[in-house]
Amino acid sequence: IHPPKHIQVLDFWVYYLFGLVQQSIIRDLRLDLFRALLRMEIGFFDANKTGEITSRLTSDTAEMANDLTWVFRFSLEALVRIGGTISYMLVRSWRLGLLAIAIVPITAIVNRYYARFLRQNQKSVQTALAGANVVATECVSSIRLVCIFWIFFRIHTYTTTTTTTTTGGCEENE
Repeated sequence: IHPPKHIQVLDFWVYYLFGLVQQSIIRDLRLDLFRALLRMEIGFFDANKTGEITSRLTSDTAEMANDLTWVFRFSLEALVRIGGTISYMLVRSWRLGLLAIAIVPITAIVNRYYARFLRQNQKSVQTALAGANVVATECVSSIRLVCIFWIFFRIHTYTTTTTTTTTGGCEENE
């Protein structure tokens, strides 16, 4: 059983517009953060690892924008549903409507505690992601140096091998 076509069209526009707003928020957050980073003192970059900074610039801004749009979208959707449900209940039975109104504060309190739990969990996940990003960034940024040392080692090994081969293993006496 599929929803009517006009509901599907409205659903498409809701997702599209929220996605558009979300991408705009991400872009604005990243630009603001990047501008702020450029104004930082050099000591800031000495005290903070490159991976942490880039993680904040990429992952954290996207996560924050996702959370903002998610909260806005679902809060708006919840308000419309709750308002519609309570209105319908008040029209059908005023006692049932009052019961629904009485349950709203209890539900809000439970949601508040759950939101605190999610926020704490998200902080630990973001910290772990930042740590992983630090390791990855340091490895990737150091790979050129490792490759250069490997090349020099291979050249040294080649030179030593060819020198030994051309002299027949005999050292030249001076």
